[in-house]
Amino acid sequence: MLRKFLPLLLLAAVVLPARLAAKSDTITMYPGETIYARFENTGKKIRLVNAGKEKDGHAQVIFTVMRDPVSLGVVLHVQNKFTQDFDYELVVRSKRIDRDAHIDVSTVVGGKVSFEALPALTEELLISGYRLEH
Repeated sequence: MLRKFLPLLLLAAVVLPARLAAKSDTITMYPGETIYARFENTGKKIRLVNAGKEKDGHAQVIFTVMRDPVSLGVVLHVQNKFTQDFDYELVVRSKRIDRDAHIDVSTVVGGKVSFEALPALTEELLISGYRLEH
């Protein structure tokens, strides 16, 4: 009986994670990267349509993560090209000490740039929960 369901189980183990990853609204970044993000506006909430490393003139938000050579801290630059204020959620991850931390971030004013100083042990950033403030 188990032999009949084994192929189905293997197929589900391969297909389901791939489908969930494709629908993910989370951007994963590392120090030294720039991500150009395009969104679909549906009122107050917005949905991530495309996020990539290639320069995109139609991107509404540009995320850049840099390591400060003096303090070795990490700085996140967020350029908001929307006319409304842009808000997001940020999780900082350090694999060396196996910790995640939710960071309170400032809302990015429409047409402006925001800077967030992050700890030196930051190795990975997870950005999600995008909203426009009216």
